[in-house]
Amino acid sequence: MHKCQICNKRPAAMKIVKVTEGQLEDYHVCEECASGLSTYAAKIMKKAQLDLKSTASLLSDLMKGQEEGASVPGGKSLHPAPPDLQCPSCGLDFTRYRQTYMLGCPACYDAFGEALESDIRKIHGATEHTGGRTQSQERLVDFRARLKSLKHELDEAVREEDFDKAAKLRDKIRTVQEEAESVGGEARK
Repeated sequence: MHKCQICNKRPAAMKIVKVTEGQLEDYHVCEECASGLSTYAAKIMKKAQLDLKSTASLLSDLMKGQEEGASVPGGKSLHPAPPDLQCPSCGLDFTRYRQTYMLGCPACYDAFGEALESDIRKIHGATEHTGGRTQSQERLVDFRARLKSLKHELDEAVREEDFDKAAKLRDKIRTVQEEAESVGGEARK
């Protein structure tokens, strides 16, 4: 690590590049000397100190909230832990779960029941998995359903020897398959 090129006392915290008459000059300087060398560096250092203080304050509040079982500023509990809940399988108690929001084993789901369901709803917005398909995946599912239906109709038309209808259905199937491929899926299965 470099020492400050100005004071030669503290470790260099940043590199300042100055352009003087077209020539580049590099300076490895500490925070204090950087403020005196560049007004821009002084502004950056001041903002960084403010950001660091607010971040430290936020983290402190969050950690305090974890220790108290998720409280908001002012100390009011968002959701008090139900008394005496403990998983019979792993021994995790509900208060400890609330500190980390991590379960100990699959049996915790049953042991903590409704209290856990409330947390899951708050975190995920629902307690049942909704599938999480993208829009293009949904369109592919629709294309496959349409293809299945059209192929069924085609089979019926061939069985009834209605070849005009069968030809039209064959063309529709090709169109739907091309649309499905443009969405990015392989819908020919």
